[in-house]
Amino acid sequence: RTDGSSTRSIDATNIARAFASVHLTGCVVGDINHSGILVSSRATAALIDADSFQFTDGSHQYLCRVGVPEYTPPELQGKPLHGVVRITEHDAFGLAVVIFQVLLMGRHPFVGTVRKGDIPPLHENIQNFRYVYAENRDVGMDQPPGTPALSDFSPELAQLFDRAFSKSSLGHRPTAQEWAVAL
Repeated sequence: RTDGSSTRSIDATNIARAFASVHLTGCVVGDINHSGILVSSRATAALIDADSFQFTDGSHQYLCRVGVPEYTPPELQGKPLHGVVRITEHDAFGLAVVIFQVLLMGRHPFVGTVRKGDIPPLHENIQNFRYVYAENRDVGMDQPPGTPALSDFSPELAQLFDRAFSKSSLGHRPTAQEWAVAL
């Protein structure tokens, strides 16, 4: 491993591959959060805290009853999760947040500077699709000063982030496999 950006890219790739492996089994991670992912010094990614994975055994479906708002997609924000059947599309949002944070050194894609008024809570920004790095639409907020722009990354990665976080892409978020290939 050489510089920090290539290390982060390798880590993000392996995290995406771990999610893709889970999805191939028919499971959904569900409770995505920063403490549920471990990356070794050799860039091996492991998903832990698997007791909240959603899966089906025969005719019985075991649902994920919990979630962290920072990684919960807009369509599930504020809803009780105990009865929600999650799909990989929901995981795709949380995975995109994780990849964004890995590549942008911990920054959250929905945290920025407001132009006027008070800073809205993060869950409201997510629920209202206020992706502050969007370059093609105004969300009333700007990305934090001194942070990389999406144009600093490949056009393919910028497009995947836009797909993951825009309202128009509901139902068409990038899959874990798409992230792994792009990264």
